[in-house]
Amino acid sequence: FGLQPIPADVRVITAGVDVQNYGLEIVTLGHSATQMFVLDYETIHGAPTSDAVWQDLDALLRRRFPHPLGGTVGYDAAAVDSSDGNVTDIVYRFTRPRFGRRIVSIKGHDGNRPLIEKSSKAHLYIVGVDGAKSRLYGLLERPGHIRFSSNLPARFYEEIASERRVTFYKSGQPRKRWERIKGMRAEALDATVY
Repeated sequence: FGLQPIPADVRVITAGVDVQNYGLEIVTLGHSATQMFVLDYETIHGAPTSDAVWQDLDALLRRRFPHPLGGTVGYDAAAVDSSDGNVTDIVYRFTRPRFGRRIVSIKGHDGNRPLIEKSSKAHLYIVGVDGAKSRLYGLLERPGHIRFSSNLPARFYEEIASERRVTFYKSGQPRKRWERIKGMRAEALDATVY
């Protein structure tokens, strides 16, 4: 399976978009009542300051796919990372007019936070990335909860496994945090979390 054909169980399609200085990394997920399907991992190359990159993302998020049970389905929601700092305003300009299509700006925060919460800024949501990563890795440990398209590149799997949970001590108390494995990239992990 992949985007064509999508699994018959898929009812909702979402995308997570990680913004990098070379372009956009997009993970497309399908969701059923009991499973998550990683349908595709794509890159839109080009500087995120370029209008063409955002036009390509808009076109990607407008795609529709035939559903095995009939009709077509498209993206129900997308989260675009705005926490880069260099292109935050560009991300906001992209997502704000598309809020009605459930294309939203997000910003990841570590620590003990809710999975997702509304920011004081309009159309911005805060993602509790520590909890989201814990939830994702918990699902990965349980066979059958997340299924992967055979079309995913090898780097997807390298990046999805690019962090580990470590224990550290603060004021004598044990704490846990997610830490990137040295030399690893994490764009696929970040976009899947979003």
